Amino acid sequence: MTLEDQISDAQTHVIDPPKNESNTCDWIIYPLLLAAGYVYRDIHSRIADGAGMYPDYTILPDHRSATFYLEAKAWNIPLDDQHVKQALNYANQNGKRFVVLTNGQNWRLYDNAIQEILARKLLSGAAISDTPRITEFLTIISKSCVLQGSLEQTAAEVNQQRLQAARESREQKDREEELERIRKRQVEVDELLDRTFRELLIDSESKMVAWITDNSRMVEGIDYISAAEVSAGFDT
Repeated sequence: MTLEDQISDAQTHVIDPPKNESNTCDWIIYPLLLAAGYVYRDIHSRIADGAGMYPDYTILPDHRSATFYLEAKAWNIPLDDQHVKQALNYANQNGKRFVVLTNGQNWRLYDNAIQEILARKLLSGAAISDTPRITEFLTIISKSCVLQGSLEQTAAEVNQQRLQAARESREQKDREEELERIRKRQVEVDELLDRTFRELLIDSESKMVAWITDNSRMVEGIDYISAAEVSAGFDT
């Protein structure tokens, strides 16, 4: 069965869900792994690792540089941080980098090399109901792609995207801070000018009032105006 056919078959379980974790593994997860190019010997189920722990699936155990773990949960169990920690713990204990966490409905790929909060370790995710995305996800974790470095490539691309997003965020913040600085400076200047001009305009002995008075006297009809009258006109 092709990967596309197996995805289509898995999608039928949305209305006829597996009853427990064992069913989820047998009906959904294991068949999808086979459709993704793995053969039986590529998938070790519940085999003790070097730390005496029992990952649900150890994938590609004979390819040490490509080995990753898959932690399975029952179809009706929402994936949470505790499940993520459990999955990543296998990688921690065995010096591996990548883990997949799935309940059959939702699939997630984590990079344990990212030294940040759990959410930042998430590289990719897809729902079984979203055909294009789940096809892309399962292709990334397929045997041929994994052996060609697809997990590392995905990690590098996600890291680059995050760095770009961080740069753009910093640049946007810098622009906003600069605009706010300009706005505040303009408010300060406006307040200073208002205060200064008012003080000068109501002072009949200021040079500004003298200038206005002199120029006003050249206007027909107010050629008699005095400095006191000019300043009084602004003192309202």
